[in-house]
Amino acid sequence: MSDRRISLRFEVVGRLRGSLATAEDVRLHDISPGGALVEVAFPLPVDSQHAIQVATFDRVSALEARVRHIRPAFEMGRFLIGLEFTTPEYIVREALGSSEFKSETV
Repeated sequence: MSDRRISLRFEVVGRLRGSLATAEDVRLHDISPGGALVEVAFPLPVDSQHAIQVATFDRVSALEARVRHIRPAFEMGRFLIGLEFTTPEYIVREALGSSEFKSETV
């Protein structure tokens, strides 16, 4: 079989960091302007940063969050992840569509 790659490729010598983004629906347990508790099928590293989307009835908002803690969920092979929003709180409140939330961190 012939090499069908058209573009030039470079060999990486040593270590080179990269990142991988994936879209995964999660089960939301609770949410506040400070953070959220979500249930997922895979663990995420503590202190890792993630871009998340929050969908309400009338909008989808992009927020940034950091993983603060992780623990096994009740269902085998699933994990509860505590997220702290790193997006400014007024943007989070706007995304959630309410100014009635009190600030707290999960």
